[in-house]
Amino acid sequence: MPSRKNQNTIPFESGHQPYSEAAEQYVLGAAMVSKDALLTVLTTVHEDNFYLPKHQDIYRALLALDRGNDNVDIQTVTSKLGEFKCLERVGGSEYLNECADTVTSLLNLDYNLSVVVNNSVLRNMLNTMRDIDYQAGTEAIEDMDGFISQAELKVHEAAEKRISPYFKKASEIAAEVSEELIELEKKSGDTEQNEVVGVDTGFTTINKLTSGFKKGEVTIIGARPSVGKTALALNFAYNAATMGKVSVAIFSLEMDRKALIKRLTASTSYVNLQSLNTGIMTAQDKGKVNDGLQRVANAPIYIDDTAGANLIDIENKSRKLKASDSNLGLIIIDYLGLIATTSATRNNNDNRQEEVRKISQAVKNLARNLDIPIILVSQLSRSVDERGGDHIPQLSDLRESGAIEQDADVVMLIYRSDYYNKGEKKISSYKKPEDLTFEENFQLVQEQNEKLTGHPDPKGTSLCVLNIAKNRNGQTGQVRLFFHKSFGKFEQIPDDYQAVLNASSTPFDDED
Repeated sequence: MPSRKNQNTIPFESGHQPYSEAAEQYVLGAAMVSKDALLTVLTTVHEDNFYLPKHQDIYRALLALDRGNDNVDIQTVTSKLGEFKCLERVGGSEYLNECADTVTSLLNLDYNLSVVVNNSVLRNMLNTMRDIDYQAGTEAIEDMDGFISQAELKVHEAAEKRISPYFKKASEIAAEVSEELIELEKKSGDTEQNEVVGVDTGFTTINKLTSGFKKGEVTIIGARPSVGKTALALNFAYNAATMGKVSVAIFSLEMDRKALIKRLTASTSYVNLQSLNTGIMTAQDKGKVNDGLQRVANAPIYIDDTAGANLIDIENKSRKLKASDSNLGLIIIDYLGLIATTSATRNNNDNRQEEVRKISQAVKNLARNLDIPIILVSQLSRSVDERGGDHIPQLSDLRESGAIEQDADVVMLIYRSDYYNKGEKKISSYKKPEDLTFEENFQLVQEQNEKLTGHPDPKGTSLCVLNIAKNRNGQTGQVRLFFHKSFGKFEQIPDDYQAVLNASSTPFDDED
């Protein structure tokens, strides 16, 4: 079947390049007859957006006149082209008049600008694909995955060079904010819901400080190994999918997909993870696991467990998933230290801090471009363990923290006293809450919580302090949660027992 011709482009054949001579003439003609059009043209397109060499010459003349604060019209452009020794090549002032004559109305300027730019993007994409085809046919490819990732990146970069949105006036942005406030006001009847502007974290105490995971923001979860980073990230993922009603993508660079599903199932069924790993379960536990597994299966969660995934893979897969599932509302990467770098993000002179800077900035850009919150899990340095006293984590404990701390919008640091204090005392039954130390208080609370919820393994429950150490667009502060280690579940402390904790100091009270 013959290809359908588009009046704005040259049909693509081998060796041909897409362009529209009429659109290029109109854009240049508009710049010569209108000062406002000149400003729009010079701030929207560049010399290489024009395909015909004579149009590139005319654009250079327009740009030179504008930079010299000279008047721009057919006469001055003719003069400038003469200075450039290319007036005859362009076609003289007759051709400039021909371009100006194409402009019957400036209302078509935006349309013709888009035609010029989009044809330029298409040419770049076709040339990129030709280069990839040539490279594949003439070079020995040792790393096929790397070659494919680089090829995808090159095509994506070529496609991204379309017209960017113009500046918006404050009045336009204010109107958008007004609409957002109206939507928030509609929720004001439900105080708890009104606290969540972004994706629901599933914890009202965290929502009060963060207002949820907001679009375009990057949240860091930092802790030492085995403290609960992955468990908290998975809790957030399940809560976002079931309570926040959004699809969630998880890039697991350390753990395979079956292990993640088992962890999600353990936390939703309140069954010991070891039982899922060994298969040794009571009939009651089997029923809980089957119910939990079904709930996990029904949650809109996507898992990619590619070992050693590089940054380009994560970016490409995220964009593809967003294109296929418009409800994608949260991305989780576990964890930063395992993101592989490629030649696109690394050169021989780069040290690890520079690599992390590039990765951190790329993740931030991805969050903004997709308008989706991203949670990035990060391991804290050994300085936490080496620090004397209470080993309370700080922002400076983030590995290669400079870039991470700067780019992150929210930083959550997990602290568990029991991680460092293994031999805590048992509570004597005759003691009153006000007579107990802080450690004894949270032991009492965990025992009370086990009685309340019926959760197994009371020894596996500890009090966790989640320190929201940075919050670019909200409050900082500490949130206390229960962490049930045996099934990887974080829970809010029941209101009945908050008073017991409030009677004693928190680990962070002495920081100020």
